[in-house]
Amino acid sequence: MIKRIISTLMVFGLGIGLAMLLSWRYTKPIYNVVSAANRIAAGDLEQTLVTDSKDEIGELTQSFNFMVQKLREQRQMEEKLREAEHLSGIGQLSRSIAHEIRNPLNFISLSVDYIKEKFSPDGNIDAEKFHSLISNIKQEIQRLNKLVEEFLD
Repeated sequence: MIKRIISTLMVFGLGIGLAMLLSWRYTKPIYNVVSAANRIAAGDLEQTLVTDSKDEIGELTQSFNFMVQKLREQRQMEEKLREAEHLSGIGQLSRSIAHEIRNPLNFISLSVDYIKEKFSPDGNIDAEKFHSLISNIKQEIQRLNKLVEEFLD
């Protein structure tokens, strides 16, 4: 009878040990997936899981890795989109600034031409100085226009 009780206890102990081993074998990979999912939920998309298993847990791990890869790709696309929107905004601002600079430059240039035609001095010395100043102003206007064009390119 004692042998029978000992045998029963041994079989029972072996069964419990086997159940614990199998339980650990299946819960450990699931725990790893849950842990990685929590890290991904916190924003860490560098998680990948390694598995050699071909069962359902292996499929779950492969699906998880595929999902993480797609999330990485989506994040990269969002970053590229943000950068493109930012660059587009800068381009629009640049064009607007260039327009705001060119309008006064055009007005100044036309005004200088008008002054040159209508108010040219009579004396040689004054006329020479006058035309030199007008020429310098026109050159500076052209230089500023060129800077604006280079800024846009």
